[in-house]
Amino acid sequence: MAVQGALKKGQIFRAKIRFNAYNREQAYATFPDLPSDVLIQGSECQGHALEGDEVALQILPQPQWVFNSRSGGTPGPRSGGRRAADRRASRGNCPVQEGCDGALQPDDTQRSCLASRSDLLAAAAQLRARPSLRATARVVQILEPCPQRQGLAGTLRVDSASPVGYSFVPSASAWPVMSLNTLPPRVTKALAKSAAEAGQHEVMVLACVPVGQWDEARGRPQARALDVLGLAGELQAETCASLRSWAVDDAPFSRAVTACLPKGRWRVRPADLACRRDLRGARIFSIDPPTARDLDDALSIEAQTDGTWRVGVHIADVSHFVQPGTALDEEAQRRSTSTYLPDRVIPMLPRALCEELCSLNAGVERLAFSVEWTLACDGSILSSWMGRTVIRSCAKLSYLHAQAFIDGHLDLSGTDLPPVEIAGGHSLEEIRQDCLALHRLALGLRAARFAAGALRLDNTRLWPVLDDEGRPVDVRVEVQREANRLVEEFMLLANRSVAERVARAFPDGALLRCHPPPAPEAVALLCARLREAGVELDGASAGALHRSLLRLREAPGMVTKPMQTAQYICTGDCEPARWRHYALAAAHYTHFTSPIRRYPDVLVHRLLDAALRGETSVAAALGYKKKKGSARWLGQAAAHANERKAAAKSVQESVVQLYVLQVLAERPRACTAVVTAVGGPRYLDVYLPAFGQEIRLHTEGLGPGDRAVRSEWDASDRLPLTLRLLSTLPLIISVVRNEAGSYSGLAGHLWVAGEDQSL
Repeated sequence: MAVQGALKKGQIFRAKIRFNAYNREQAYATFPDLPSDVLIQGSECQGHALEGDEVALQILPQPQWVFNSRSGGTPGPRSGGRRAADRRASRGNCPVQEGCDGALQPDDTQRSCLASRSDLLAAAAQLRARPSLRATARVVQILEPCPQRQGLAGTLRVDSASPVGYSFVPSASAWPVMSLNTLPPRVTKALAKSAAEAGQHEVMVLACVPVGQWDEARGRPQARALDVLGLAGELQAETCASLRSWAVDDAPFSRAVTACLPKGRWRVRPADLACRRDLRGARIFSIDPPTARDLDDALSIEAQTDGTWRVGVHIADVSHFVQPGTALDEEAQRRSTSTYLPDRVIPMLPRALCEELCSLNAGVERLAFSVEWTLACDGSILSSWMGRTVIRSCAKLSYLHAQAFIDGHLDLSGTDLPPVEIAGGHSLEEIRQDCLALHRLALGLRAARFAAGALRLDNTRLWPVLDDEGRPVDVRVEVQREANRLVEEFMLLANRSVAERVARAFPDGALLRCHPPPAPEAVALLCARLREAGVELDGASAGALHRSLLRLREAPGMVTKPMQTAQYICTGDCEPARWRHYALAAAHYTHFTSPIRRYPDVLVHRLLDAALRGETSVAAALGYKKKKGSARWLGQAAAHANERKAAAKSVQESVVQLYVLQVLAERPRACTAVVTAVGGPRYLDVYLPAFGQEIRLHTEGLGPGDRAVRSEWDASDRLPLTLRLLSTLPLIISVVRNEAGSYSGLAGHLWVAGEDQSL
């Protein structure tokens, strides 16, 4: 049976495989039509697939499905069936043959597996009727290897059975130990130096894992070492490892890319003014983090004689400089996003653009794409206008400046904030009054948004504090103030307004940002768990969930788990019902306001400009020729942007965590933990509000002696501690290292004395 033909017929299905980091015998994949992930159990069914590979999967017949374990452990076989090990040995009822890439090929004569989409929908109905049941599947073929195969970071561990004396151990726990046949001379040299100087720290290397190369004798992948990154535990080596593992390119831009930049000193031309609205005299200013250098949005507000307000959001016109089909455009699309690290930013665009020509710096003329509304005092929209403009920002405010005005400061003399340089003949008092007016309107917009059913899930975000040499010395919590929310409301409003306009103009070729609702089964399970703890959570809608969360502040991580990730989509790829953004309760939403750091915003600018010109062709709107400008290409661009955004987020989180762990290694912290799950007699999961993270706490950290988590109080226990869902525990938080010498995560130990000193 040809794989592509079987995919088209719905006999096998495309999905991305994910491995259980604690048990590689278990892998999972998500199917949009199934209420729960399918289980891919054991190496026989997993073939040679690795974490993140896009694979063709065949759903196994129902007798080979499993029951979920209530404790969260390995799913068990259905009662009355054979043991899982027996089924794996015999490959169940589905005869297979080895494919050329080591994956499994289904037998054409097999009739017991799912053979059509209608079978899949029937299976979904069975799973909904019996939530404890989980469908199983096997890999038919690797369709698209994950990018991490080209550059996977890890350490070399001594292995006497290896021809080179070492095995490759990936840093990410979802990847298996791999065999090595050769080592480049530079790696051998680093190993010799490490043996002489490094002590307990292992050498970190970059390796690739080609599809089809497999060590059959040892049942694991064959890797090829490429380069030396440094020693495990070193900040720079670990940062480099994270960048390479997620294929985030921090190399300088090529000559072909920089050749696309304007030559000499750029300035606004008369031709630019002829086709744009001139807003250079308007009182426009930016509000950003104090250290921001890529200023891609600014605000304006003006009182009207009839009591209404004219409010503007002005966004850097990056699409003017990034022309379709150029080397600059192709590189921006390839990178797709800027990546923010504690010590630097890896930009999507050359710094000449993102920090100079496109950045809405104060006192200089800049090209912009603006959205203006006439708003009533309660924030309701009376009219709107969108178009290309020329602006001259009069001031760069930080969030702290705007917050000082909101807090009632008449000027900045009573604060320790730096002065604001103002251009264009405007005054600080005028800007202060503008901030207050914007704040009042933002409060109305925010109230209306939540009244319409929006949801907000706030979680603690940490950011390291660095000394002058770039070393982490402390950790701070990122605080969302009213000034942040002010800017957020108007950016959300601009994104929604633009989304409605481009979706109306290009119903089959608009780029939107959708957020699917959580799986009903996952929400129902969460509500049931919380109900047992005496907490009522209404998960009927995003708005109901938000109102419940106002009463449940202890463990927001529990509620975010069932949530799905927002995604870029092309409207032609799915029906309008799936365009919605669940958390924002919006029928249309997109990204328009950050084109300096997000490539999808550049595409949206092109679509909006075309819509305003009355263009109807998606290809013409995007500025490309033939297939590259089609709606199908836009869907592929959306998928690439999703993958790159997830990669940048993973890099940022892993590197920030590395810096945080280095601080905690020197100074452990005390904090309160909230019990989110009791997974068995030897461990429980707790949420750390001060860190915004969940960790697994083993019972040996709860006190002296042999302890266990019990459902009832044990009178013989010398240190009785009743733990239920949402119980709180005082913990000392420190760090643990893995065998290679890298920091591997947070560790918690019970603290039975003293006051809470959480971050």
